[in-house]
Amino acid sequence: MNQLEQTGQNFPAKRYRLFIIAGGAFIAAWAIHQMMSLALLSVALFAGAQVIYLAWFRLSAKTRETEELSRMHFATAEALATAIDAKDQTTHCHVRRVQVYAAELGEVLGLGVAEISALKA
Repeated sequence: MNQLEQTGQNFPAKRYRLFIIAGGAFIAAWAIHQMMSLALLSVALFAGAQVIYLAWFRLSAKTRETEELSRMHFATAEALATAIDAKDQTTHCHVRRVQVYAAELGEVLGLGVAEISALKA
């Protein structure tokens, strides 16, 4: 177990690769500018900007994918709750009522949007 895991902090290494690469690109650009020409500096800056853009694009795609999986998970839970309600007439809409009560209780307690969404699920 590393030191970050022992302190309870989770810092994924993948998120910081972008900053390391960008920092390295700018340091390389500065070194090229000090030693060589302005043309090499502009090429290095363009390459660094391209790396940052590609990393940002990939991060955005992963974020959209995660949001879509979250929506699918919630839709599956709602479909199961609806099936349970339809099967048993004595507890008609019980799951939906519990969902509403839990969400309103979360609002009263001052929970955030993410926590209230988790309560609804």
